[in-house]
Amino acid sequence: MSGHMLNNFLGVWIMGAAVYIAASNPQLRELIFVDGKMIARHLETLSTLAEDNGLRRLEMYLSQSAEETKAFFVDQLGVAPEEIDMNKIQENWYSPEEGSRYFTSLRQVVEQDKFYFKEAEKYRVLDDINSFIDVISTLRDADVRWHLAVDF
Repeated sequence: MSGHMLNNFLGVWIMGAAVYIAASNPQLRELIFVDGKMIARHLETLSTLAEDNGLRRLEMYLSQSAEETKAFFVDQLGVAPEEIDMNKIQENWYSPEEGSRYFTSLRQVVEQDKFYFKEAEKYRVLDDINSFIDVISTLRDADVRWHLAVDF
């Protein structure tokens, strides 16, 4: 699914949601909590800014387990469970180094933005991005991979 399609697909559910960092080591969950509501609220804007500045769209880092994907399609979209091929669903993980580079670059893009964000919103978005950078640093120290996920 392309980034634009994914964002349109998630758009209905993203209001009130939070984007968070999932770790490949579930024992780290409590150490890496971030609010992520401002990231979710401004997902499309952040993705547009990222893409306009040569970065991947933010939602390209979204992933979830096969079980979570199946549950979403069944519970939220009404797809029959037998129609879902679990072998085609793959959870993607990224290196902490890639995350550090990405979110540091995204922070710079948002800091320099003069068009998309009002000043108060910009600072709240930057707070979330800085929290993501801190979490990625923790994951880098533990040599643990990550991806973004959505908490509805």
